[in-house]
Amino acid sequence: PDVRRVYAEVARVLRPGGAFVTTVDKDLAHGRVRRTNGDHRERVEQVARRLRLVHTGSTVFEAATQWASGPQGQRFPVAAFRRV
Repeated sequence: PDVRRVYAEVARVLRPGGAFVTTVDKDLAHGRVRRTNGDHRERVEQVARRLRLVHTGSTVFEAATQWASGPQGQRFPVAAFRRV
């Protein structure tokens, strides 16, 4: 999906002060070379800023996936935003 359309819908339905958390850089989490810039962290943050979603933090979580696309315990980056 087009991150601009998805984030525009998030910004539309999110109340002021509401939070939105999403994974970013999923290709890299699966140990792949980036195939698309769809969820590239910098692009996601740029699109979010244009929609008045303020970046409030980042972290990672570790999990195994059902796709077995990489080693067990892949690290998935997460970004959090808040609507102003």
